[in-house]
Amino acid sequence: MQSTSVIPKTPQPGFEAHEIDEMAHQFTNWFYSLLNQCQLGMEHFWPDCSMCLVSSSERDCSKLEIKNSAADVVQLIWDTKARNNLHFNPNVSHEGVQGRIDVHGLVMVLACGTLHQQDRCVGIFEQLFCLVRDPSACNNWKIKYTNLNLKGTSNITTLPTLAEGSLLSSITSVSSPSQSA
Repeated sequence: MQSTSVIPKTPQPGFEAHEIDEMAHQFTNWFYSLLNQCQLGMEHFWPDCSMCLVSSSERDCSKLEIKNSAADVVQLIWDTKARNNLHFNPNVSHEGVQGRIDVHGLVMVLACGTLHQQDRCVGIFEQLFCLVRDPSACNNWKIKYTNLNLKGTSNITTLPTLAEGSLLSSITSVSSPSQSA
């Protein structure tokens, strides 16, 4: 997949649930591959995108919000990844990635997985993306908003699932295509 396109184009309205889930899986694989290879850039985000980053561990918790700035969002993602020497490993099963689309065409992708520092698993993450098509960029999808939760822990015994996270309710209020038909 080319790095200038956020995710492959999907069929026009009349989306089926499996198509949105497939889109969510493709996006998740694409995004974390770019992130881990240090190839993620501002061109993948809307200029006025926003982000919320919540980082927690046994000792502390912090929350950072950025409004209306692709440059600042990308910088926060890079700073967080570099400062902590993180590698994101998404759980690409159905329990780890889901997608929804609202009646206006906003696509929401929710993914979770494990965080690694070299050969050690150091935590878990969950991330919500809101994607909107950009008609000035060949109708490719770009990130309009993202919410990233990082939790540092060394006690990981199973692969994280969306049901265990706090962001699932953000997309369950949006009906899947099969529910709205």
